[in-house]
Amino acid sequence: MIKIETQVLEIPVEIGHLKYKIDVSDISINKLRKDTDLCRKKIAELEEKMENKEIKEQAGVNQLEKILIEAYAAMLGEGSFEQIYEQTPSLVSMVNYYTQLAQSLEEELTKRSNNNLPKYLQKKNKKYK
Repeated sequence: MIKIETQVLEIPVEIGHLKYKIDVSDISINKLRKDTDLCRKKIAELEEKMENKEIKEQAGVNQLEKILIEAYAAMLGEGSFEQIYEQTPSLVSMVNYYTQLAQSLEEELTKRSNNNLPKYLQKKNKKYK
């Protein structure tokens, strides 16, 4: 009998006393990467508009909050922004948390894929030589 344990396709995340799980299936990761890129683009555009005085500061803060609510929902699930903000009521901190989370997630995914893929490819290449 051959028995292969299935992998858990989620990464646990802790922010303060709150715990979440990020789905790391192929489809979820592709969507998450697109959502993260879109969030970064929206924030960069918003910063530019605020620097150029195209929008008022309070309107910019309101837009930033909406962007972050969407970004956290995409990564950690609906309501996660509100839960974390309740623990740390600062948009600056929320941006920092999101940035750390996105970078750490990318590092974890890279580490996970780099652990097994080279071994598989080496074995496959030896087989065909």
